[in-house]
Order: sequence, then C-alpha cells, then structure tokens
Amino acid sequence: MIERMKALLRDKDLCVLATSAEGIPHCSLMAYVTNEDCTGLYLATMRNTTKYANLSNNPHVSLLVDTRDDASGKKSATTQALTVAGRCEALGKTEERAHARAALLDRHPSLQEVLEHPDTEVLRVAIESFLLLDGPRKAHFERV
Repeated sequence: MIERMKALLRDKDLCVLATSAEGIPHCSLMAYVTNEDCTGLYLATMRNTTKYANLSNNPHVSLLVDTRDDASGKKSATTQALTVAGRCEALGKTEERAHARAALLDRHPSLQEVLEHPDTEVLRVAIESFLLLDGPRKAHFERV
C-alpha cells in the first residue's frame, strides 16, 4: 500500500500545505517535487510569508494531495486524497538545495522567477506518515 501512496505523491505536483502557529492554522496551495525515494518532498517559498513564519515556529506540517482532476467529467471515478504528515526545514545554501531547486524548476518552469529571487527559501518536508482516503469510506495509514 505504501508504494501506491508514494506513486500518487510522485504523479501529482500540487498540494495544500497546512502550517500553524500559536494554534492558528494556515493553508497554502503549493507546487512540489518528491525526492528520489519519496521519503521527502521539496517546496519553495518567500521568507516574508505567513507559511514561512509559521514553519520557523512550528516545523510540523500536513499536506493534502488529491485526484479530483483525474475524475473531471467522470461520474464513476473515485477521488483519492492523500494526507502527508512530516517535519519541514529550510535547506539553506546546501548541495541538496541546489538539487531540489533544479528539480522544482524542471517540474514547474513557471516558478523560475520565484526560485531566482534572493528572498526565496527551498524547503524539505521529511515524510513521517501517509493517510490515503480511497473514496468516502476506505482509509489506509502508513508510518514511514
């Protein structure tokens, strides 16, 4: 089952990132790429955002990836929703950051301006667990 969850995460490239600070949640639509073994994923954000401030205070995050776009126009298609829980950290000026930045740019060319901005931080989410909802009643949980 975990390979099915990883495949869904690799196949998609947009998620909703949930962060929080002082008990107040904040959601952001984000572009992402996974690392090679799908134990982590990479995102980019400007340092002057609410999400970055939240992450600086609380590195625990949740991400939601879904298959609604796959079901477009199909009445029988079952939507899947994958919740990914993990810890987020800024990569700073590392070799991993350069690799992640290149992977983000390759998958999301529209992010070029953001990725070239000096106030942009590249982030890694170390995945701790997956929760796959397969339609309205089937749920599968896997700890990584």
